[in-house]
Amino acid sequence: MEQNKTTKPIREGQRNKNRIIKELLKSPLTFKALKEKVGLSSKTLSQHLTNLQNESLVKREIQDRYIVYVALNETFLEMRKALHDQLNELLWIYWDSLDKETMQLLNQVEEALKKSISQPEPKALNTKYLSKTIPIPSGNKNVVITQDLNLSEKRAH
Repeated sequence: MEQNKTTKPIREGQRNKNRIIKELLKSPLTFKALKEKVGLSSKTLSQHLTNLQNESLVKREIQDRYIVYVALNETFLEMRKALHDQLNELLWIYWDSLDKETMQLLNQVEEALKKSISQPEPKALNTKYLSKTIPIPSGNKNVVITQDLNLSEKRAH
């Protein structure tokens, strides 16, 4: 069976986006640091970051004097919950037709998803954030300042 010629670039693109997200979930990174970690060209990385921002998976922030990219943990937590629900639904539908080895593997996946939902990244678990975006004037095109406000601290006052 001949493989579709468009399949490989699509898979490679998704693999690159996954590598970017994986690094940003560890910690926010500047463009240069992210480029070094994932080993992509500037053009390719820029395209992926733009797509990830458009998909609300990543945002740009200014920290000190640097622009950093940050994975939106809350988005990933919601995606995990949706994936867990879909997996449970599929398991319920196809359980009787699965062999023992497949059932064990799917149970391991389901347990890992449950754990990642019950013990998410610290930012997603402990705080809710509201972002306020302020354009920067004087010729700095497409640059924004993002100020995160901790709603739980705000309510306490």
